[in-house]
Amino acid sequence: MLARLKFVALGATEFEVTKVAWIPSIRGALVVTLIIFWCLYTGNTAHAIPLAVGALFVGLADVDQIVSQRWRTLLTATFCITLCAMLGGLVSNFGLYQVLLIAVVGSICGYVGVAGSRSALIGLLSIVTYAIFSGTPENHLTALATGALVAIGGLLQTAATVASTALTAPSEFRIPHQNNHNLGRLRENLNTQNDFFRHGARLGLALAIALSVYLYLGWPHGYWIPMTVPWISLPNQNGTATRVISRVAGSMAGVLIAYAVIEGLQL
Repeated sequence: MLARLKFVALGATEFEVTKVAWIPSIRGALVVTLIIFWCLYTGNTAHAIPLAVGALFVGLADVDQIVSQRWRTLLTATFCITLCAMLGGLVSNFGLYQVLLIAVVGSICGYVGVAGSRSALIGLLSIVTYAIFSGTPENHLTALATGALVAIGGLLQTAATVASTALTAPSEFRIPHQNNHNLGRLRENLNTQNDFFRHGARLGLALAIALSVYLYLGWPHGYWIPMTVPWISLPNQNGTATRVISRVAGSMAGVLIAYAVIEGLQL
């Protein structure tokens, strides 16, 4: 038991600088910053969150790949998070039915990881997007508009990612690529013995409980409760425990830093 706790604790503090993709991270952050600045400058503050979510999450899907793979991955991520944003907005007024719906969507997004690492990442980003927009009551027209803004943000991030290659070496887009999304695995592994099948079931149940707590408590911005669940959930127990410790430690550090800044600036 002590050895396992030590393994989990060390995993929560481990950070490998060499594995950080600095250029995509900086580029993605820059695009999101420019979008938010433009929204504030033009007075379109209501558009800032969906545009920024689309740009941010599609940027997170930008893992180191060749161009012919990258643009496909980014467009796939844009489509999935747009769909989940619209679906989340459409069901945000469904009350307790939201609990059942988030369990279904969460189970699907958790299980698609069996198709490959990129599919797992897109599934994670999709269910987090769903949790965000299902926690904000909207009418149907607003939900559709929100989905469109999320799509625009994702497309802007995609364009920023591939623009330089499109201008300087367009032939790279035609290089044969290896498909990292083995969709055949979805059908082949649809059984209770598969780790991702069980992960999807656990994730759906955890999301249903988290959303129930949010609806019962009625806290403002309570969508943070179900939104946190996918970030810390992994198919293996050690990985999930490590994520939980990292999340708690990061939240505590954030609170302390925010308190210090507020007190220091006398806000």
